[in-house]
Amino acid sequence: MDGIREYKMNHQKRGYALTFIHCEFQNKKMARQSAEHDLNNVEKAFIKYNFEVIQFWDCKGEEVIKNMEKYAKMDHTNNDCIAIIISTHGERGDYLHAYDKKYYIGALFQIFTPDNCPTLAGKPKLFFIQACRGRNCESGVAIHTDSYESSSFLNFRIPLHADFLVAHSTVPDCTAYRSISGSAFLRILSERLQNNNNHKDLVTLLTLVNREIALELNCINKDTNAVTKQMPCFTSTLMHILRFN
Repeated sequence: MDGIREYKMNHQKRGYALTFIHCEFQNKKMARQSAEHDLNNVEKAFIKYNFEVIQFWDCKGEEVIKNMEKYAKMDHTNNDCIAIIISTHGERGDYLHAYDKKYYIGALFQIFTPDNCPTLAGKPKLFFIQACRGRNCESGVAIHTDSYESSSFLNFRIPLHADFLVAHSTVPDCTAYRSISGSAFLRILSERLQNNNNHKDLVTLLTLVNREIALELNCINKDTNAVTKQMPCFTSTLMHILRFN
């Protein structure tokens, strides 16, 4: 058990990429006119890696849950993994907005734990979420620093929440930005995936996404005209290296 292995990514199928894109809401003032570009961006990237991309548009809260439960009940024995991409409004406390109401993001993870989705046990379950997580703006600060520089079968028990990776467009309590060409987070993530010619692993790619957005993206706060920043983040309980070969 010593050492770190890579996930097996040569099953018969790569798996599903479920995309939940929210443009319109019951409250018309919440409309996200450029959200369709997020789908265009991620679709290109995930198709390149042989995912079967499934589109869901402007789902109600119950529809989000039911659609995910539907795919969790499927047989993923011959699949490498599953990916879920969500582009919507969000609030502090990790609540996301469906068409008609908000829901807690943690409820989605529970749907894919091994007790609910046994054929994905030990396989990567990937979430990429473009949404605000509060109203605070990242102001940023100027710095000067020099600090950066198996094929065998095994039987064992794993925690229910092992093998998850959740990538957010921003840190808790802060906003995430979107332009007429879609969100910076999903656009840059998609570019990194599509241009990954030297086969970097996913955690390394996400670290590069973090760096690119943190250093290169500058936004203007429309209320104060101050320059603001955005800092993506991700949480991983992956137990092996994940590389899309």
